[in-house]
Amino acid sequence: MALDGERGPLEVKYIREDIEKSWYQEQDEGKEADQFFTPPPEPDREKAGAYSWIKAVRYRGKACEGGPLARAYLSGEYSKSNGTLDRHLARRWEAALYVELVKKWINQLQEEEPSYLAWKTPQAAKGQGLIEAMRGPLGHWVEIAGGQIKNYTIITPSVWNMGPRRNDEDLGVLEESLIGTPIADPANPVEIGRVVRAFDPCTACAVHVITATRRLEPIEII
Repeated sequence: MALDGERGPLEVKYIREDIEKSWYQEQDEGKEADQFFTPPPEPDREKAGAYSWIKAVRYRGKACEGGPLARAYLSGEYSKSNGTLDRHLARRWEAALYVELVKKWINQLQEEEPSYLAWKTPQAAKGQGLIEAMRGPLGHWVEIAGGQIKNYTIITPSVWNMGPRRNDEDLGVLEESLIGTPIADPANPVEIGRVVRAFDPCTACAVHVITATRRLEPIEII
């Protein structure tokens, strides 16, 4: 984990989700203190000032990027810049690495061994699991009561990277990366799409709703 140029171990207790600019009802302080093991907030599509279904994830109060480029930086393999091309290059480097890892993992398979371990659901339990997925950091929090899942919270890589601002100054990772992007044609801002795709967004995990302001002209296919 790197924050403000300083490296250190990840402390899960400092991960928070803010919904100031998200379409959810504000929670009371009790739920905020233990938010990952409490029922999620109710949707509020008419909430003033909100503009996204994604929540703003912060670590020690700061927005943090995850994904191939962040891992390349943490490993010391890359430290030049953090632009759109850099994110695509980092994904290409990791793809080559994974090819070699797959070769190694295949050789570790045992044909007669079980493919999974049997597990019995406890009557009551709480647990959390965090791992680096392809797109970035992935977190799961689960609470079991009466032998059934009571609450389940997931923070996906796309939520880390594409979350909204927390206030007027504290922008999300993707929002910050869009600032200063040259746009050749404001009526057709393809450059925005290029920046967004560099984060490899999962649209099922991070949904935005927009209202079209220009009419799309039909094209003739010959």
